[in-house]
Amino acid sequence: MADLTKDDRTELFLLEVRGTVATAFQYSGEVPTVDDWCILRGVDDPTMRQIGEIAGRTGFNISLALSQVSAREATPVQRGE
Repeated sequence: MADLTKDDRTELFLLEVRGTVATAFQYSGEVPTVDDWCILRGVDDPTMRQIGEIAGRTGFNISLALSQVSAREATPVQRGE
């Protein structure tokens, strides 16, 4: 399998963020605004401020956590990659 590019990793991260935000809307029953839908659909990338505002409106703390699976599988990110 080919290594993921920097852009691939960014897109995967954004998918995770969008999924977390979508789950907050789903469980809270809060209706997303037009701007929220643009984030959820990938039209716009979310900012930290927008994520915080969504968390406040939905009543959920939104967090992401990284944990190293194993030394063999983890690859360090090089600056300028």
